[in-house]
Amino acid sequence: MQIQHIRKQIREAVAHEARTGSMAQLYCRACQVSGHVPTQADVEGAVTFVRQYVEHAPALLEALETAASKAGVIHQVRPILEAAENYFLQPMDFIPDQLGLAGLTDDAYVVHVLVQKVADQYHQQTGRRLLPLQMDFSQANAMMRTLIGEPVATQLDMAVAQTFVAPQLQDVIRQLSQWNAALPMGPDPIWGNASIDEIVNTRLGAMGVI
Repeated sequence: MQIQHIRKQIREAVAHEARTGSMAQLYCRACQVSGHVPTQADVEGAVTFVRQYVEHAPALLEALETAASKAGVIHQVRPILEAAENYFLQPMDFIPDQLGLAGLTDDAYVVHVLVQKVADQYHQQTGRRLLPLQMDFSQANAMMRTLIGEPVATQLDMAVAQTFVAPQLQDVIRQLSQWNAALPMGPDPIWGNASIDEIVNTRLGAMGVI
């Protein structure tokens, strides 16, 4: 995987945000839609969450690769990791990367939604959780979807759905289901042992977007 290249993109995006405040502006526009008037603390908290969500994408892929290698199922997991990584690396996507942190929200969203869909289908087929319960990204993804807005959010969901139903990906999910165990994941690489829902509610629940 090209994790270091992705992290370089993120570092450049964070520096861009410091110069331009484009993600802060996007958040404020989302608040206008919901009728919420954000404080400066709200804006800073939202931008921090978005930065962590974006940084979480490569950290998650790296953690999944390590756990899959330990469990002896890296062959099954690698196509999932590559499918998620490819969206980050392709030169054209739904939100231009030149927009800095705001421009990487779609990339991070695709990574998280694809991993969540794989984990959900695995749970449906086996009754087991592929990932620990605290690593459920549903609410964080919903928050990010709201910030991204329409029509881009629906376009991203369609892109994930097309990737998810691809024969190669469905085949590796079936192979994982036959394995029928949980990946030996450690603490969340960004948020530690706190549940993602707790992070979202604590930092963003009072901000009028979720």
